[in-house]
Amino acid sequence: AMLRDSGDGPTMIQQSISRDGGISWTAAQKTDLPNTASVELLTLQDGRWWLVGNDLHDGRFRLALWISEDEGKTWSSPQYLENDLSKAGSFSYPSLIQDTDGKVHLTYSSHFPDRKTIQYVRIDPKAVK
Repeated sequence: AMLRDSGDGPTMIQQSISRDGGISWTAAQKTDLPNTASVELLTLQDGRWWLVGNDLHDGRFRLALWISEDEGKTWSSPQYLENDLSKAGSFSYPSLIQDTDGKVHLTYSSHFPDRKTIQYVRIDPKAVK
């Protein structure tokens, strides 16, 4: 399980591991991945893990995708889904699902001073390295 960090700074994504199918879990430990808001993890049909969240210690103006090919032991560099250089935007609460055709569907909130909306993106995981 990948968890948002609301404890002592710096805020990092925390990880808890179950080795018995979710009956028991280890205490959450900070990873090396920064995070200020929510996170979402999806195991793809090809076995890769996709993790979406804010890769910042402060703010929500970037939304990143990390990929793991070894069940979360190591992660790729972040690939940015959103990166508002003005820092006026706020992106959070991602949700990921994969359909039977293998496409990944991502939704997340997008807030700017003049508008609020839910973004939707359909991604072909074969096109993402």
